[in-house]
Formats: sequence, C-alpha cells, structure tokens
Amino acid sequence: MEAFVPGENLPPTFKIPKPDIADFGNERGMYPGLCAFFDEVFKKSGCAYLSAYSSDDYVDQVALGLVDEGADDKRRPNFAGRHTGTPKARATTTDAEHGPINLEVGDAPDEVDSGSDAGDPLSLVSRTAWAWAELLVEVNTPNKTSSPWGTRSLDDLEHQLAEGQIIHHIREVFSRQHRIFVFIIDVCGPTARLCLFDRAGAIVSALFDYVDDPATLATFLYRFTKMSRAQRGHDPTATLATDAEEAHFRTLWKTVGSDPDSAITRGLKKAATPGWSVYALDIFSPWSERDTFLDAEDTKGPTHHRCLVGRPAYVGASMLGKGTRCFVAWSDAEQSVVFIKDSWRVMSEDAPSEFDNYQLLYRSLGTDVYKFYPTVRAGGDVAYQPLQNTGDPALSEHPSRGGRYYATARSAPQETCSLGDALHLAVPRRRSRLVLQQVCGTLEDFKHPPELVFAMMVALMAHSLAWSEAKLLHGDISPGNILIYEPPERETEYFLSDWDLARTVDQLQCRRRSQLPHPGTWQFTSGLLQRYLHKPYELADELEAFVHVLNWCALKYLRHSLSGPENSALLSQTFHDFYDGWTVPGSTSVKFLWMRVGFLIVEDLDDAACNPLSVLLGQLAAMCKKHYETKIAELEPPAVQHASTLGPRIASFGGAADHGQCVSSAKQPPSPAPTTSVTVPAISPLSSHEEMVGAFCAPFSVGECGEAPMWPADFVKVKDQVPVSAAHASWVTHE
Repeated sequence: MEAFVPGENLPPTFKIPKPDIADFGNERGMYPGLCAFFDEVFKKSGCAYLSAYSSDDYVDQVALGLVDEGADDKRRPNFAGRHTGTPKARATTTDAEHGPINLEVGDAPDEVDSGSDAGDPLSLVSRTAWAWAELLVEVNTPNKTSSPWGTRSLDDLEHQLAEGQIIHHIREVFSRQHRIFVFIIDVCGPTARLCLFDRAGAIVSALFDYVDDPATLATFLYRFTKMSRAQRGHDPTATLATDAEEAHFRTLWKTVGSDPDSAITRGLKKAATPGWSVYALDIFSPWSERDTFLDAEDTKGPTHHRCLVGRPAYVGASMLGKGTRCFVAWSDAEQSVVFIKDSWRVMSEDAPSEFDNYQLLYRSLGTDVYKFYPTVRAGGDVAYQPLQNTGDPALSEHPSRGGRYYATARSAPQETCSLGDALHLAVPRRRSRLVLQQVCGTLEDFKHPPELVFAMMVALMAHSLAWSEAKLLHGDISPGNILIYEPPERETEYFLSDWDLARTVDQLQCRRRSQLPHPGTWQFTSGLLQRYLHKPYELADELEAFVHVLNWCALKYLRHSLSGPENSALLSQTFHDFYDGWTVPGSTSVKFLWMRVGFLIVEDLDDAACNPLSVLLGQLAAMCKKHYETKIAELEPPAVQHASTLGPRIASFGGAADHGQCVSSAKQPPSPAPTTSVTVPAISPLSSHEEMVGAFCAPFSVGECGEAPMWPADFVKVKDQVPVSAAHASWVTHE
C-alpha cells in the first residue's frame, strides 16, 4: 500500500462504512453491497468523477481492442470504478434494455435498478466500457477455488480460467487506454487482494478481510480518489484530445487519403473507429526533417510534437512483454500523417532498444538505409515530468540506453513497477516510442504473386546488409515485419522493419550465457530451434524463417493442391499442424520433420512446371534439407541421427475430399534409416545469404535466353483461404 498507493490515511472524521453483503454464496448477490460500499467511500472522499458500476450483464459494444477482431468476446469485469466526470464518459453508461442511465456526477441513483433478466438488485448497472475503466473488480464466492493466487495444481481448471479472465480484463484496458499500470481488486467472498498489473507482471497484496475490518479497502479507495492520473497508472504524456482536435482527426481519412485503398486511408479510417477515444501524445524528441533519417548524434535540440491517435493499427495480444501498439497518427506540428510505434523494452545492457538498432543501421549503411528500412523521424525512451515539477517547462537532454530522450527538466523514464521473480519470468521494462515517416501495408497486402516474391527478395537483401555491415540479426522475421509502401507519385517500396528484437553477434553470445529464450514469432521459428532447446540462435534460423513466411503466405493466398471448399478442413488442419499448433519445446515437430526431408509445403501451384514460384519453393526446400543434415550432425551423436516417428499421421497435400480420408491414406515423409555413419555436406547453404538471395532474384533475372522467367497469366492472389490463422504477437516470445 505504502509503495504503490501513496497518500494520506483516512482522516479521523471519516466514518468507515461497513460492507452489507446479502449473499456470499452468490457472486451476483455480492454486487449490490460492494457497489454501495465503493460509492459511499467515493462520495465521502469528495470524489466527483468516480462511480461504481456493475458491468456483469452487458459487454462493451465498441470494436474489440485485441488482435482477433472477429472474435465473439463476451467477457467483462464483474464491476468497475468508472470515470464519469465528462459527458463522453457518462454517455457510455448505457445498456441496451434500459437506455441511458441518468447519473449526476458523484451521486448514487435514487432507485435500485434491476438491470438484468435475472432480476438481481444492483446499485448501478452499466455496459462495460473499457475506455473509461479506472479500477477493475473481479468477484468470486468463497466456496469456489477460482482465485488465481496461491498454491494450486497445474490441472486446476478453475484457477486457470480465473487467471485468464483477469488477464483478459487487463489486456483490454491496456489496449483501449494509454497506461503504465492498472489496479484491480480480486474479491473472494469476505476477503480480497489488491493487485497492480504492468507489462512485467503483477504485484499482489496479502489476503485481507474487508468485511470485519474494512479499513484497508476503504483506505485504498480513499487514496485512489486523491491520486493523480499518473499515480493511478495513466501515461502522463497522453491526454484526451480536445473536441476540435477529435472532430478534425475523425475526418482525416476522407480528406488526407487520396486513394481509398491506400494504407494511409485505411489506417486513418480504423483510427477513427466510433467509440474509441482520440488522444494527444506529447512527444519531446529530436526530430529530423521530412524524408530524412534521424541521426541522433547530429540532430540539434529537441522539439515538441503533439500527435493525435485513435484506435491502434496493431495491438499485441499479450499482457506481458513488449506490449506493442502501433498508431496511424496526425502530427499537428507538421500537418502530416506519421506512424508511431509504442512498446516496452527490456532494461538490460545486452538488450538495445529498437531506436539503438536503427541508429546502428544508419551509421553502418549510410544512404543505403533509405532503400531497405522505414525512415525514422524521432524516437527513444518515453520520459515524463512528475506532477510536483509542473512549474518547470524547460527542456533538457537525458542519457538513456534507449537512445537520447527529451522531456521537461527533472523528467523520469516510464518503467514497470513489478520485478522479476526467482524464475526470471519477468524483467523490468521501459517504455519507448518510434516515429516513422511511412505508413505501410504488410506483406499480406501484396497484389499478385510476383510482388510477394519481390517484396521478400528486398527484405532478404535488407537482412543481408544488416548482417554483413552491422553484424545484426533481426530476431523476428514474419509477414507483419515486411512492409509495402506505396507513395502517391513514386514506385512502390519495400522495407524490413521492427528491429526491436535485433541483436548483434556479441549480444547473442550474452544471451547464450544467460540461457534466455530465443526471440521471434513461434509460427516462423526454425524447426531446429524448436527441437534443440540449447541450440545457439544463428543466421540460418532467420533464413529458414523467410522460407516459412513464403510458404505461409502461399498457403493462405495462392491456389494450390489444398485450395477449394472440399479441402478447407484439411488446409486448416495442415496450417495448425505446421504453424499454429503448440509443440512442446524439445520435442519433434511436424515442421522439423518436413524441413529435414525436404518435403514441399505448397504443391501444385498454377502451371507448376513453369511457375517461377514453384521452382523457388523447390530450391528453398532443398536448401533446408541440406542445412538440416549439416546441423543435426553437429547437434546429435551419430547413434541417434535418424528421424523420430510421427505421432498423429500428417495428411498429404494430395487433395482428398475430407480430413478423415486424408488421415487414413496419409503420405508420410520417409524416415532415414538409423546409421552410425553420416555423410555431412561441408558447408550449409544457409550459412550465408548468397544462395538464398540468388534463388529469390532468379524469377526477375534475365537468363541465358535473354529473357526473365514468365509468370503464368492466370496465377493470381485469391481471398484468404485460412482466415482463422494470423501471425500475431501472442506467438512472440515475451522479450
């Protein structure tokens, strides 16, 4: 309490109310007494902007904040302390059955509202509104074992569900609001715990009895009402936009975007989604001139840019870790659209920030940086001025491992509160931001198959330059990190972005000594890394990731042997087995087996015999097969160098009518016979970029006949054939 909820104790004249709980054996029977207790403490504290609402009946109608926008998510907190100090906040206290709830700020309703079909009396019923939640409350009955804290068996489903529900609530608040941390009260019958969640983990109080001794809970609520926005966990560099700013921002997609299908127009339209609040981010940083990559060593002085943002273009699905959110933003100073990336980086000398890595690329590559990477305009660690220093508007420079950041004098960086535990599952983190000039689409936005291959070719060249000139490995090759930029009056450009997990050779050596997990997105992690837990992370693993990205996009967006409605179940199962399915680390995955024997993941493309992509996929499969032969010889003793037996049979890509038929007639990769003598290729084809870059360039190179290979005229991109699968941050290791 003293460390994380600063403030005075209850004054002597404060009469602590006693919670009047009608029925501890029924969660809904506990709501009225709890809501009344909260509201009475708020009122006695002189708080005019917080009210307690039961939100257990009605979900938030605003578009989901997390990655899976098509999900039918009906989870909501039991009740919450909500901000009701503005008309916009009060307008969200609406339920579909009863219409707007008339609320005088600070006053409890005159009558009890039944609020639900079940007829339970509730102090105040409201639709869930994650954007305005200040304090969450999760309620459980004492006869249930579903509190997520304390010792429990691994197979205790109730505990796991309770923990997952709380984490879901925290993730939604993180995605809807600009937060450093969030408070939640976990109630279990007559007892409760106070919890603070941030991107590094959670801090949980000891269990206390709030019925027999309500002073602890009343003191927390009293202090909570007196705390500043920053003390309650809000990002002090983000404030709600003015009415004029919001109105302007919500119409930008109609006035700024010249092409309705452009990334800028689509991004601004999504940012203006109704129900999502518009914020102004105050960014103090050195800013480069337009079309100029920021050189932090030469840029003179910081400038203040006020950037308007709405619904994020991207939200990482995990509560822990980087917590990446990306915004298509409007710079008020420049009157132009920019792209802002907000994330929490690991605080470690061996873990440079993304800003550091971009600066390393700029110093190592010079003007070549413009050809292969998005233009960094500003960035560094986020700093803010504590409330008590608001009288000093001066700007000053502050050193930081995340690049130099600028803010008001006596500013402090935003860092997580929770610390790592004995298992090192959580590490301290610091917030950082990047401002990029280009607003781009991702690799999945390719228009036709040649563009898919060309974009990956450019990304591979960018990767090769970073390795050869800066000895930097990217760390997370995935479709979302290969960008397509379509400027209005120039040719399309392609970039390799998101260098936040990138490490140099020396830094990778430090990771090996500390035995940290490998970075990257699980779907595109090499089969060798998944199979051999202590295998060093190396260049070949990232080159294999490029192969998986190409196969992944081809399976989703090109016609092949598994296309068509008759094969949809088999295609989904294949996708799950090869990419989305979780494999126990250290076991033999389907990906490992197929890479080892050189099987084609995508077969029978249009005009396969002369299709340049079919040729490329065959070459890449052969490279991976040779590489696996080389590495397995190094990683396993000769006596065990043979393929493991497949568990469930993996259906072939022969195009059978249904999944059951394919399983019964499955074609399996041949298992090499056990041997004590293995012929090992002298050098792996993935030990350098040369062979793979050559293979990607071949479809666009003039051959001996004086012409480049011809792409089939009817070989086109089709609608996503596996829409339920997406490459997203829930698969990224929490670094």
